[in-house]
Amino acid sequence: MVPMWLAKAALPLCSIYYKIKKRLPMFYSYSLYTLNTNSIFSPDKARLKPGYVTRPFPETLVDTIEWLKKEKSIL
Repeated sequence: MVPMWLAKAALPLCSIYYKIKKRLPMFYSYSLYTLNTNSIFSPDKARLKPGYVTRPFPETLVDTIEWLKKEKSIL
């Protein structure tokens, strides 16, 4: 995990790096802003729908990592 101040400080250099590599950056100033705000989501409304179930966190994490690898966002 990277401290927010470091991510913000590295943003200009990361932007240049990804332009040179012709790849999409892993984060933008807006994504850092969003991570830093109070974005609390509740599943309460979804739970009212019949048949809604949450997935186990380990399963979700594995699927996320596989997707990121497929998208070549991580090695």
